[in-house]
Amino acid sequence: MKGRKTGGRRKGVSNRISAAIAAEAKASGLLSHEMSLWHARNSFARELALREAADDPNIDPLRQKELLVEARKEAEFCEVCCKHAARFYAPILHQLSGDKDNPLIASPIIVEIVNYREDQCR
Repeated sequence: MKGRKTGGRRKGVSNRISAAIAAEAKASGLLSHEMSLWHARNSFARELALREAADDPNIDPLRQKELLVEARKEAEFCEVCCKHAARFYAPILHQLSGDKDNPLIASPIIVEIVNYREDQCR
């Protein structure tokens, strides 16, 4: 049966994670890229806390490894969230590139998380 899809998600059906994030964003009143940046900031704060806990000299080596693995997962999630949010800002960079010969060349996208407060991350 060549050309016929036999498995996987049906065309036009969103995945559960995207639907959950969209529902959360709608409930909070934030746009989806704002929600992604919020998740990125929280993930970054959790990563820093996990790395700080793993730096304790009195910690069990097995627990230290677990903390570092969790910190790496948080870093990967933060990166995914930043990439998602960057898609919303990329068209602006294309317009501002200033290259008349090739307007699709833009500056690199740099997402920097600065000045977070602990009370905003919970």
